[in-house]
This record gives sequence, structure tokens and C-alpha cells, in this order.
Amino acid sequence: MADNTKPPAFKQKAQNGNVSMYSEGSRQLFTKERQNLVISHVPTGFKVSFPAFLDMLSDAYNSNWNAEQVYGRMDPIATFMNTRRALAVAWNVPADSFEHAQENLWKLNQLMSFLYPLYDESSGGGATVINQGPLVRVSFGNLIKNSVGTGLLGYVNGFTFDPVLEHGMFNRQRKPGDGTGAIGSQSNEYYPKTFRLNFELNVLHEHDLGFKVKETRSPEQYGSGVYQQTVSRKYSFNDSRTNFTNYPYTIPGSGNRRPEWENKKSLNTQNIKITKKAKDPNSVAVAKAGGGSGGSSKGQLPVNPEGQT
Repeated sequence: MADNTKPPAFKQKAQNGNVSMYSEGSRQLFTKERQNLVISHVPTGFKVSFPAFLDMLSDAYNSNWNAEQVYGRMDPIATFMNTRRALAVAWNVPADSFEHAQENLWKLNQLMSFLYPLYDESSGGGATVINQGPLVRVSFGNLIKNSVGTGLLGYVNGFTFDPVLEHGMFNRQRKPGDGTGAIGSQSNEYYPKTFRLNFELNVLHEHDLGFKVKETRSPEQYGSGVYQQTVSRKYSFNDSRTNFTNYPYTIPGSGNRRPEWENKKSLNTQNIKITKKAKDPNSVAVAKAGGGSGGSSKGQLPVNPEGQT
């Protein structure tokens, strides 16, 4: 959704085709190659885009475990809690003209407003009620994107604005009485030639993660004094929309010439043969179908089998 704000005059010039305010690097990234970092305000649909002069991109996945220490046991008993994802991004916003620096500061104002929620309109001057929190959606090509094609949803703790002072600033002095409300020292305007922005996005997942197993059993067959049964287990992603080519990073299809890794399915199957002696029903031998070096073992079926294809 395009932003609904009316851009100032300097932005109107750019939209009318006069992009001379952009540097060659900005034109190449922003207007030609569309290498943009896009941040959207979910409650309002407002959107702001920056040329992707990335300085840092860090995508951290952290699994949380509850480790309980037990007396006499060397290792704790660990219980899985969850896996969280946090995305940190930093980028530079350069300008090579006064008008370009103005536009960059206008974009910065819009970005900072995304930290505030959506309120219900107050009817009687009472306390305002939050309608929706300030969630944001961030996208950058196939690296910052969810598995269904839109940007990553999440919340940020804040944006950091760092003017690069060694690059200098554009400045203009307004005169009192020119209609701008300039008074004394406040008549000076400063526009950084370059500033650095950064944030950390706490990602909120919009689809089920993890895997699921579907188990089927063949009818028992009796022969040579034993009962035999084959158990087939199929492992797949918990959400059918998710696979190894779209989570967490999207890898578009490569057409007719498909590489070897692209032919691998996001589905794993294992067949397990159970044999049970007729005279001793409590004795169960488990072996992989087709034999092999795995041999057989007594007890329950393996919960996390390895080597399946």
C-alpha cells in the first residue's frame, strides 16, 4: 500500500521525473535496480523507502531452554521453550544536494512516527484508547521477507538517528518576518549530508513453524513364527506453505535448469519394520526396512530417527 501523505514540493519534483537531486549511487539503487529497504506502519499503512546503502545486517535465531539442575546428575534436564528471531539493520542515508537532504529528513520524520500507535478518536475529551499497537513490516529483497511473499512483521524498540558530522551539513538561514516563524538563533536550518539509521526488529511469526509426523502401519503378517508389520513415518513442515526454499530466506525457482538442491523435497520418509515373536509377545525387535548396518534393537520405536531419505 502506498503512503497516503502528500509529499512536499521537493519530493513532488522527484515524482515528476526530475531526479537530479539524487546522487548517481542513489539513482542506481533506488530508481533503477529497486534495491530498497521498505518499512511499513501496519496500523495506518504508511510506508517509507530508503536506498539500500546497508551498513549492517544481522539475523539472530535464539532457542530458549529451561535447564533444570538435578542433584547427582552431571547434565541438566533441558526442556525446550521457544525459538526467537531478531533482525538488526543499519544503513546510511546520503544526500548530495540541499533538496535531497530535505527529502531525507522528511523520510526520517515519517519513520519516527511509526513508533506510535493508532488511537480511537476521542469523542468527549476523555482518555484516549489504543486501537492497535505500532507494529511494522520490513522488507528487503529475498533476505527480509516472510514465506508468503510480504515483509517481516514485528515490533521495534526504537530507531537510532546518527548524523555523520564529519560529512558536514547543508544549512540555510531564515529571516524573521518571512512567514516561517524564525526567531533569533532558531532561524538556522540544518540538514545532514549523511546520517545513519539502525533498529532491531523482533520478528512475529505469521505461520506455524517446526515439523509434523504422519505415521501409517501396514496390516500384521504372520510367518515363520513371528508377526511382522511395517511402520511408515512421513516428516514434513507444520505449515504446508513453508519449505526449504522460502523460509527463512526466499530462493526463487531457477526455471528449466533446476540445481540439485532444488530437487530435494521438503518431505522425509522412513520405513520401520517391526517383528514380534508369536511365543513371546513382549519381545519386539525393531529394524529399518531393507536391513542394513542398523541391525535391530529391543524396545520402543525411535522418536528421532536418523539417516532417513
